[in-house]
Amino acid sequence: MTEPVPRTAISRVTSREEPLSDMVALLTELDPGPLVALLGLPSTDIFMIREFNLSRPKSGRIDMAIFNRSTKVPLAILEAKVSDSLRDGQVEQYERWVKSREIINPEISIKRFLVDLNGTLDSPHENWNVLNQAELLGAWRASTNPHCAWLSQLLYDELKLVDTQAEEFIGTATAWSVHDVLTRRVASDLIRHLQQTAPNDWQVAPTRDAGGMPMLYIRLRHPQRHNIWLLLDLRSPGRSSVAQPWSLRIMVKTIEANFENRRDAQHQCFLAALDSLELLSSVSIEKFLSTSANTRFRPVFSLDSGGFRNNDHTASDVRGVLLDEVAESKSLSTSIPPSANRLLYQDQQLSFGTKYSLDLNQINRHDLKELLLGIILHLYREIDQPSSDQQ
Repeated sequence: MTEPVPRTAISRVTSREEPLSDMVALLTELDPGPLVALLGLPSTDIFMIREFNLSRPKSGRIDMAIFNRSTKVPLAILEAKVSDSLRDGQVEQYERWVKSREIINPEISIKRFLVDLNGTLDSPHENWNVLNQAELLGAWRASTNPHCAWLSQLLYDELKLVDTQAEEFIGTATAWSVHDVLTRRVASDLIRHLQQTAPNDWQVAPTRDAGGMPMLYIRLRHPQRHNIWLLLDLRSPGRSSVAQPWSLRIMVKTIEANFENRRDAQHQCFLAALDSLELLSSVSIEKFLSTSANTRFRPVFSLDSGGFRNNDHTASDVRGVLLDEVAESKSLSTSIPPSANRLLYQDQQLSFGTKYSLDLNQINRHDLKELLLGIILHLYREIDQPSSDQQ
């Protein structure tokens, strides 16, 4: 059994926007001086409001807003982000609020900061500066308040540990929140690459599964079926799991909102999966790994099975079982055979596919980005321009 990773409580504080902002508010209340110096504010007579509501209805809330205690004039706003982009229009929304305050009081200049929780964000606007969370939470390490200094040092050390381990071999990481940071950084790398090389029909997102474990997914629109997506779903083995395999699902997916009803979306997804069984199977992965550029990834994959839920089944076996059930029911146009759930991995029958174990002990996040990018583009090319053995 893997030993539990220590310091999970302090890691939880640094891995989410809300507790991070709460911690900054606490440290500021105990000793405002370090924050004033870090942000370059004109006065130490300040107070902070968490989740500050902008003046107009439905115009959003700012994570942290700093005011002059005496005059109640706003001095700075800080927005903490764990993803790689703000919501559409979010910065413009904040800018309008800042400008409205500065019009009311032309003598003030409100500073704007984006707090980066994963080390990948760029400034979203010329008036905004990016703060690394270690830089922010570590600002109190030299505080004259011993409680602030102790807590700030503890937070800073944990953040530096996570930052270091996120750049090393993935399987050696022990920090509780390193998989969160890792998936965000890999997602950010993928986004930057796809923005330059792929059409608009793709999506990348770091997120968490139903159990709260870090994961990320990549979707690329099927080149021949407009309402179908190719999906890679990468999942962490758990924050307390050191040197344990990650899981990768290779699937076809439908988005329910693109269909008249869920049943239609599910059925179209099943038909796409039935048509793509070889593509999703270990045979396709073997082909990907056979090229000289990808042979280095061969030790990463466990290909003892075809990737289907029944380890002994090939794509041909699975297709035969499914088509036999369809023939018996005579309802290919309306239903999904019960064996689809037994033979394929699926999620609410809106995605179907295969699953593989990945040994990431000897690769880093840059290798992982290249691996995931290579697989999703391999799937796309195999459909768009099938090789002679598929035709």
